[in-house]
Amino acid sequence: MMLVQSGTLGLSRFSHIVSTLAILKISVVPLRADAKWVRGQSSISAKQARVVTKFCFDFSSECGGDKQQCPEELTPGVMDFNLSVTKPYDFGTSAPRLYVALLDDEYFSFPEVSQVWGEANCTDVVKASKTALQLDWPQLKKPGGQHLHVPLVEKVRPRWWYIALVSCSNHDVEIAYSMHLSNRRKGWQSEFSMDSMGVLAMTAFFSLIFGVLLIVQLKSARAWQTLSRLGPQWVRTHPALQLLTAATCLSLVSSACWLHNYWHFMKLGESNDISANLARLGANAAKTVMQIILLLLAQGQCVCTPDLVWSDHTQLFIGNSVFGMLSLGLEIWGDSEFWSTTTEFVYDTRPGCILVAFDIYWFYSYASKSYETFSKETAVKPRRFYKGYGLLFGIWFATLPALAALARAVSPWVRFRVVFACSVLAHAVALSVLVHTFRPAVAVELYSLKMHEYEAVNQEELGGLVTSVDDEQEDMI
Repeated sequence: MMLVQSGTLGLSRFSHIVSTLAILKISVVPLRADAKWVRGQSSISAKQARVVTKFCFDFSSECGGDKQQCPEELTPGVMDFNLSVTKPYDFGTSAPRLYVALLDDEYFSFPEVSQVWGEANCTDVVKASKTALQLDWPQLKKPGGQHLHVPLVEKVRPRWWYIALVSCSNHDVEIAYSMHLSNRRKGWQSEFSMDSMGVLAMTAFFSLIFGVLLIVQLKSARAWQTLSRLGPQWVRTHPALQLLTAATCLSLVSSACWLHNYWHFMKLGESNDISANLARLGANAAKTVMQIILLLLAQGQCVCTPDLVWSDHTQLFIGNSVFGMLSLGLEIWGDSEFWSTTTEFVYDTRPGCILVAFDIYWFYSYASKSYETFSKETAVKPRRFYKGYGLLFGIWFATLPALAALARAVSPWVRFRVVFACSVLAHAVALSVLVHTFRPAVAVELYSLKMHEYEAVNQEELGGLVTSVDDEQEDMI
């Protein structure tokens, strides 16, 4: 018994430590930060161009449209390039004409030429660019390559800029590049694209929220173990409580990984791929588990019938797991540098729309099953649950279609941070409601969690027990 309680307390301490570290991490504001770095090499076919990356730059109304009239310290953004060829070439006396083309999101620049990118030649791309910097071939062949420093002037609004390597020669060329992109007037956030401003603070805030939810859920789990007639063993806790605890842990891990990823980006200007992929994996796993819980509740499991037999719901588990893995794959693809030619929300793409359609199916399944169970049930407790929480939980399934619609409505230079904030907020709210309803003092009025296996207590006794557990837990923390 003491071993199980110690394990629960250990998890509570761990979540408390993670939350404390998150507070300490955001309280230390760096004096400087490097901007986004993009490194790699690209093979450019003859007479063709390739977009390497995109970045949303700030604007400054203090600058006019002429770079010559704007001091560099007032320019909102800056680009630094280091380029070189990866192997020796012998083109005789005819040096190849190579360019770095800078295109923005005005229609007659990148949006227009991108529609015929596969058919466009180098001349079309250079003509559509706002600036085309011709490279010095002899300098490219030197060990240090060629360096370009390009202050950016924009006075109207934030804009997406697309950086393309262009070859107007008759030969294929492979170029190594290192690009440093900065919103220099944004201080410690200078390495972030304008659409990502504030995301670091969001992840820190939600890490604290999920940390608190984990502590609350672990307290609830301990209270249920104390009430259990079978002994305080985790494996004998109701499966719904196990799933909810897993979803809460995964949510905290995901948010903490996002925090580490954006902190790393702020310091070094580069994403930490391991942290980013773990964050996506944790978030999708948590959402999948939450979705399974809600669909089980819609069928009356834990509400009308206390027993939960895993084998009876194999199709539900497999279907949601496949949906979660497909969503994870789509998001990893959408965040890769190969996704450098569009600002479109990944769930507004064709593959994304297919997953949104599946999500709508899950919403229909939840709504229809909930209504069917509510109509057949005559007991007071289940009807109370579906009246009070059925619609609220149903909104969770509408989150993804709503985000896809929202992404189309908002401007591209704020799209990511708006969608990110709304997505994590919906996740946190849904998880908070689930954690709240599964607290013993609340669950006794809503759920049937094999109550014959728990001590029969009245509301006053149960409230006192939960309060005493909370006080003891706080002392241990």
